[in-house]
Amino acid sequence: GVCQQCSLDCRALLAKVAVLDKEERERKIKRMVPAFGFKGREALLRRFVEKPVGGNLWHADHIVPVHAGGGECGLDNVRTLCVLCHATVTAQQAQTGWGRKLSSSQRAATPDGDDDGVGSEEKEPEEKDSGVEEEIAADAQDDGQETGGVDTL
Repeated sequence: GVCQQCSLDCRALLAKVAVLDKEERERKIKRMVPAFGFKGREALLRRFVEKPVGGNLWHADHIVPVHAGGGECGLDNVRTLCVLCHATVTAQQAQTGWGRKLSSSQRAATPDGDDDGVGSEEKEPEEKDSGVEEEIAADAQDDGQETGGVDTL
């Protein structure tokens, strides 16, 4: 539960705020992790305030992205990231070509023939709220904001 990018101890934060009522939980989270107050981070904050569980505060992230062949790697290719850092990493990957559309000849060369350049057997199942982190990261990027600003617990 410790973010490998910003060092936020997600388990400690969860333990401190899970027992609080929603209003106090939101105030404490914003005080302890100011980056949750940045524009574009509202959905991540709201999700954690509403349901304070680990999966709404930290994620497992592939160091070598799945689209670049990282899906076949072992546990040494996985790191823990807080949801704020994960949104930023995802946005950076999108800028480096992950979100680019393929030409029709490139698309025809992919095993499943779609635009993402990843064969269907390599794709991870979509999450219920897919795209939220990318949208949040894009909003923060448009405003020139970083996802840092984590206070020590």
